Parts: sequence; C-alpha cells; structure tokens
Amino acid sequence: MEGALLRGSILELRELFSVFGDYWAGPRAEFPFYPHSDAVNAINSSLGMIKHDALNPGSLQESIDFCNYYK
Repeated sequence: MEGALLRGSILELRELFSVFGDYWAGPRAEFPFYPHSDAVNAINSSLGMIKHDALNPGSLQESIDFCNYYK
C-alpha cells in the first residue's frame, strides 16, 4: 500500500481502493453520481500535487496562491 501511495499510478490506486467500491460502476440515480471514482480521482490528484511539490519545492503553495487569487 505504501508503495502505491508514494510511487503508484492511477491504475494502482484504483486497485488499492477497489475494496471500497467499483471504479467503473455506472452512475447512480442520485447525487453524487460517481462517488467512488470521484473519490479515487481526488485522492490521485492530491497525491500528484504532493509528489510534484516534493520534486519542485514551493510549487504546491504557488498553486494554492494562484487558486486563491482567482476566487
């Protein structure tokens, strides 16, 4: 699990979180329509930003500042 979180791809994250739901499940009738896939994608995006910040220190804060500037 640690390896998938630190160095894994979206495919490894889908497999890791498959015990909680089906990533490829069809939409539900009520909101949220894709709860599991939305959660996995959000986790993947967050981990990607953290990894990017580890390689380029300060880039995460720059992204936050950019988003806050255009609110």
